[in-house]
Amino acid sequence: MSAFRMQGYTLLELMVTLLLLTILLLQGVPAFSNMSQKMRQESRVLDLLSLLSYARMQAVTHRQSVTLCRTLDGLECVGQEVNGASEWLGVLVFIDKNQSRQYDPLIDQVLRVHFFLGNGQVLWNRGDNLTYQADGTVTGYSNGTFRVRSINEDKGYNLVISLAGRVRRESVGY
Repeated sequence: MSAFRMQGYTLLELMVTLLLLTILLLQGVPAFSNMSQKMRQESRVLDLLSLLSYARMQAVTHRQSVTLCRTLDGLECVGQEVNGASEWLGVLVFIDKNQSRQYDPLIDQVLRVHFFLGNGQVLWNRGDNLTYQADGTVTGYSNGTFRVRSINEDKGYNLVISLAGRVRRESVGY
């Protein structure tokens, strides 16, 4: 006679397995959250680097001033300050034919509009706009630093723009 034996796991074994799995998942979630937050920051930095390079290239190519200004709607520049920190939610890039550093739809030509998505900040320490001249340099009051960071965090990146128009990237807090 063969003995009949049931196969499977006991309730206790299943509960211990689920407990261990839960502990492992709880350890991994904060690390994944930090990684995804850093990737969003990195994406913002690369978007901004791309916009700055594009604006500089267009200024040299068209032999005209190209201005980047902060925008809320993509249709007009917000503010006219040349000093002080300001948060940029969006960027309007245009050929500044009258060199007013403000977008005039009757005169200027829009090259690109970009909005920064997600819960981060892009801060510019030189006001509301930045202008590349025809030779690729920036105007005297356009050199400065973009600070890209997540809200409620000190970690982030700086994009430092020299008077020559070159951009240097720095990590802050990583």
